[in-house]
Amino acid sequence: MSGLWTGQGSVPTGNAAARRRVVPDMRRTLFALLLLVAAACGGRPAPMPAEPDPTAGTPVPVPSDGVAVVITGVPEVAADGAVEWCPFQPGADGCPGITVDGLSADALGRFEGTGRLWAVEGVYDGGTLRATGLPQPVQRPEPDFTTPCADLRGRQPGSGDIGPAASGAIQRHLASIPERNAGTWWDDDNAVMTVLLTGDDVSEHRAALEEAVGDRGTVCVVGGARWSMAELEQAQQRAMQIAGDAGMGPWSASPDVVDNRVDLEVERSDEVTRERIRREAGDAVRVHAYVALRDATLGDLPAPPSRGDVELETAQTRGTVGMEALGVFTLRYDQRAGCVYGEFGQDRTGLLWPFGYYAESDPLRVYDEAGRLVAQEGDVLESGGGQVDRDGGEVCGTRDVWVMNGAPKVVGPSEG
Repeated sequence: MSGLWTGQGSVPTGNAAARRRVVPDMRRTLFALLLLVAAACGGRPAPMPAEPDPTAGTPVPVPSDGVAVVITGVPEVAADGAVEWCPFQPGADGCPGITVDGLSADALGRFEGTGRLWAVEGVYDGGTLRATGLPQPVQRPEPDFTTPCADLRGRQPGSGDIGPAASGAIQRHLASIPERNAGTWWDDDNAVMTVLLTGDDVSEHRAALEEAVGDRGTVCVVGGARWSMAELEQAQQRAMQIAGDAGMGPWSASPDVVDNRVDLEVERSDEVTRERIRREAGDAVRVHAYVALRDATLGDLPAPPSRGDVELETAQTRGTVGMEALGVFTLRYDQRAGCVYGEFGQDRTGLLWPFGYYAESDPLRVYDEAGRLVAQEGDVLESGGGQVDRDGGEVCGTRDVWVMNGAPKVVGPSEG
């Protein structure tokens, strides 16, 4: 198996994280935790249709309370036949997805149990999607880290990462030619470091790098990249800024060094913002949206139905944050202010719950997006995440906020 992912971007998770390891001395910019479906390590997946163009397709009648969209995710079928389109591989407790109605038993049989990405088009009212077409499989292949230098394949078994001395020599040379450096990756099967450059004439740099590495490793130097790593980073930063400003709910952005592109993962998108990204960030950026509007704009996207009678701060996207600290606190309800907070010792801390959570009073109970009871007042909770000093206003009377990166766990009984 090959896989050394280099360059800047968000940290992948799951099986992909084991295959995408950063070369020493390369900086990494963490925007958000990338939650994607990763194929099992080994052979390549069977060919499937490419990700659909949300602007294509036959127009469908759209009621006044809905918009035409394409949702791309992992379908999950419950025992009662209910279908939920998850933005990523669902866990034991399900996922913060969108319920899909109107699929026949034959349609369900096409994707049930595949664990892969599928796209389905329909009319979305903020809570449920009414399917207007058959689900279609989506191909989003992982990079092939096999070295492009055919003469270096099969010459030696994999021997782990290239050593720090050789890696340092490569990075020093690339630092001297930033306009040509398009990234590097490690082929573990053949123990070869591939260096990708812009332009076609690489003979001088190949000779220099082979001399710098010497007998401390094997390096493959190839050209033909359209964008340098600096240009990809610039496009990535601009795309993330546009996505954030436009309300696309960005999850992450990371470079695909092998394909010389940037992948931007967002909660939602429309053609206006996709075109703006193409215009201002360039063709280097590929936008992947969980919910892609076909004709309407982001401002037309219906809001999820309101639930609960207690103010609860929640994440605005289904993607989770990348903080991995562990917090233990007691759940409290400020009845006068009508809000929920966490008690860390004697300190009050605001709580930012996962997407879709809601709360009800008398007594206080917190539920997840599927309506399952998560906690009640007085419960001692354990939560992964991290504490931040919020600039955008207080949460239940404090700017100190604990941001959860997933469902909390009750570790102590309620006092009530």
